[in-house]
Formats: sequence, structure tokens, C-alpha cells
Amino acid sequence: AVGKQMEEIGAPALYNLAELQKDANRYHSLTAIQVQEIAQGLYEKKLISYPRTSSRYLTEDVYSTLPAILRRLVSWNLFELDTDLSEGMLSGLSRSVVDEKQVHIHPAITVTGIRPEGLTPKEQEVYRLIAGRMLEAFLPSCRTETTFVKAVCAAQVFQTTGVRILEEGWHALFQRPGVLPVP
Repeated sequence: AVGKQMEEIGAPALYNLAELQKDANRYHSLTAIQVQEIAQGLYEKKLISYPRTSSRYLTEDVYSTLPAILRRLVSWNLFELDTDLSEGMLSGLSRSVVDEKQVHIHPAITVTGIRPEGLTPKEQEVYRLIAGRMLEAFLPSCRTETTFVKAVCAAQVFQTTGVRILEEGWHALFQRPGVLPVP
């Protein structure tokens, strides 16, 4: 028996401190304390918003500043981003990141639009995570196709699944293995 299933995987939510710490550890082996200190330093340099937040959403006033910030961010070429994809993103930003009720004191961590210069390698890694997540949040969903195969041979059942990316969407930014859910 063979079956196929299509799935749309939405972009991950913006960072709060805990999620930033997890990803910085996962991808760059930084400890939670290191990330907190680096993020605080980036905040003091006015490169990111207040980092000690539990929210993954933005308020209306912060959202309204994003088009200009994202245009600058895309123009710096910190990421290899397809021109059509970036222009499509900038033409109409999703409002899925806005939820006043989910913002307790401080909104999700975002970059401010000030160009980062003279950063240490670890500061660059954390800044790039935050900037990349901001871009991912506004890129289209990733579309996948999962194929399921089940066969019986000599009274033994064999099963396998394979996932194929049809449209990368937000996944195109970092293309990290193991980020997309596997059935």
C-alpha cells in the first residue's frame, strides 16, 4: 500500500528568551547564561529589542515599525534569500505575529534595524538567529509531501516513509536538517 499526504508547515514564532537560548545551544553550543549575556549586550548596543521576555508575539506599535526594519535587514544580505521570496514577504507582512493579549510586559525579541558592526563571533551567531527568525516569521509556509509505503513479504510487514519538500518557504532561510517534523 502506498499513500501520500501534503502538509503546510507554518513559520516558527518569533523568539522569546527561552526559545533563543534553546536554539543558540542547539546550533552554536552556547549556554543559557552565555545567550542571556550576549542578548543583553546586543540590547545595550541598541541592536535588538529587550531580550528578557517570555512573549513570542508583538504589539501593534512594534508591528508597524517592521516593514522598514525588514527592508533594511534584507538589504544587508546577511542571508541568501531569493529575491522573489523577499519581495513577496515585504509586499504584505503577515499579522500572525501580533497578539496584544499574549504580550505581558515586553514583546518578542526583534532586531531594531541598526546595522550590526564589530560584533564578536558569538554575538554574530545570536544576532543572526534573531534576525533570521524575524525573516522566517514573514515568509510563506513550507509545503511538504510525505509518502507512506507498507508492504508484506514472507509474512513480514515492512513500512517506510519519505518526506519531500515541495516549496521551501521559510525553511529556505537556514535549511536546517531536523527542523521539519518527520512523520
